[in-house]
Amino acid sequence: MHNYRSSVLQYSGMICDRTRNDFFRQALIETARDKVVMDVGSGTGILSFYALEAGARFVYAIELQKESAEVTDKILSSNFPRERFKVLNIDCWTERMNSQTVDKKIDVLVSETVGPGLFDQGWFHTLHSLKPLLSDDAVIIPDTVGVDAWVYPHTYLEPNLGNDQQDVSFVISNKESMLSGKFADAISKLLVDDYKPVENFYDISYIEQTPAIKNQDVVSYSITNMPDLEISERPYPSHIVPNIWFDMRVDEPGTVAMVNKMLFRSRTLYLKDAPYSPWKYSPIVKVTQSGDYRFTYSNPFLGHCVDNEWSCVKRPV
Repeated sequence: MHNYRSSVLQYSGMICDRTRNDFFRQALIETARDKVVMDVGSGTGILSFYALEAGARFVYAIELQKESAEVTDKILSSNFPRERFKVLNIDCWTERMNSQTVDKKIDVLVSETVGPGLFDQGWFHTLHSLKPLLSDDAVIIPDTVGVDAWVYPHTYLEPNLGNDQQDVSFVISNKESMLSGKFADAISKLLVDDYKPVENFYDISYIEQTPAIKNQDVVSYSITNMPDLEISERPYPSHIVPNIWFDMRVDEPGTVAMVNKMLFRSRTLYLKDAPYSPWKYSPIVKVTQSGDYRFTYSNPFLGHCVDNEWSCVKRPV
């Protein structure tokens, strides 16, 4: 029997994040019954699992990594009839879908292709590539992603250095957080100790100072309100580069934290509230002078927790 433990472990922080699991599970309970669902970036298959538990008529689970796709298939097939799902080990950003690959219109598109930098796992790539497959009244989960800007005057934060390594064996054994006993039982058989700390973002929950200003929705995007996308022939995955920026006045020097969030209908999930890294880290930008600034996002190669993912330039008076 193939050992999938190391493959599963890379998702441990996500599948043991009860708040995030509840965000997606409740959204699927509301929308998936008798619908065709597509789960992009299925990983361990937890969102596909939730959709099938919620009564989805059919689920397409798309996963680029071959071993992760096998994990999804094993977990789903051990709990649901194969005629209710199809696991596709493909790159849906670059491979053209046809009626033989996906022969049903998608009613619900669920995708956790967001990372600690929010835009760094290709959420825009996913929506841009799969929009032609969606039904006219398709539901997107999350339906909106956005950023709030929190300003900490006279505070200069140094980036985190991954000093909060988790005991992954304990994390993954926290079955209650997975919200599905059957999924927890299936995933617990595939474990091995292996964990890499995350660098370069800041866990703002440790800041004793209260932010002086919380600017809401400095950027906010949905499938009907996408940023300008530069479509090019450059090497994968930078064939789609979103143009993301906002202008904001900063009255005192200090630090601006980008507080990332996902939304679905009336619910909001702040990434900073994740119990495990790297999601809980927020990008920070230091501002040394007061003034009007343009803040710009840049991560064309979709790296995790990269230096200078957000930068700012003082605008002329």
